[in-house]
Amino acid sequence: MSHHSFLSLIIPALVASLCPGQAAEIRNITIPSKALQREAPLTIVLPDDYGKSEKKYPVIYFLHGHGDNNTHWVSRIPLIPQLADELGFIAVCPDGQKSWYFNSYTNPANQFETHIVQKIVPYIDKNFRTIATRDCRAITGNSMGGHGALYLGTRHPQLFAQIGSLSGGVNIIAWPKGFNIADSLGAYEQNTKRWEDGCILHILPKTKPDTYRNILISCGDQDFFLQDNKRLDEKLTQAGIRHTFTITPGAHNWTYWKAAATPQIRTFIEAMPFGKPAPPKHQTAVK
Repeated sequence: MSHHSFLSLIIPALVASLCPGQAAEIRNITIPSKALQREAPLTIVLPDDYGKSEKKYPVIYFLHGHGDNNTHWVSRIPLIPQLADELGFIAVCPDGQKSWYFNSYTNPANQFETHIVQKIVPYIDKNFRTIATRDCRAITGNSMGGHGALYLGTRHPQLFAQIGSLSGGVNIIAWPKGFNIADSLGAYEQNTKRWEDGCILHILPKTKPDTYRNILISCGDQDFFLQDNKRLDEKLTQAGIRHTFTITPGAHNWTYWKAAATPQIRTFIEAMPFGKPAPPKHQTAVK
């Protein structure tokens, strides 16, 4: 056998051994959106066996942070396609621009809450084999997306039985001139009630206890959003709302989100009535 022939056999085998089971299909598409008055990008991850069976799958929605887009969850955390294969779920990553996932009061073409709730969720359930119930639907996100996941989950509990946040910006009132929040809500000084009604620190503790199967809140011990997340934990505890607040080493970056996302995803799937059995949870420091 020639040296070239030997390499042609051994290299594919080596690659396969280094990337076991990584066969999920990643689709980057656009869909028309009346709420955004344009074509909107969307990333969808289908598990490997999606095309080999007729079964239906639970769905986890992942919302990105400020300055990122719909592709970042999958490109920065390759474990998501691997977990979709292993645990048997569909991952959906909308594009939220810098909207904080609000319906903008200042721009009629930036109705992101409506876009996700009334367009994307029905689109996914219509065009893919999903288990189209709240019990098999979860939503989470990082930073701005952590706020967005808790905000949309709080406002639409009929859609999501489980909600989560990684390093979430849960207190928008602390940033009246930052992160483009005023682009959606208008200036804080003239719109204080609007800001309070959009602030997770204010609205999530007012929900009825046991509305959700899981509320999972994670933050790194070096994160600049940590104190606000601690305050949210305290307010939820005082309100008698069952939740899990996890602090582990890390800052406000993808290194932390990559580590923190995996146990959150596993917990979501374990709590769903369908899906593959999940392996034991990763050990984390839980407050």
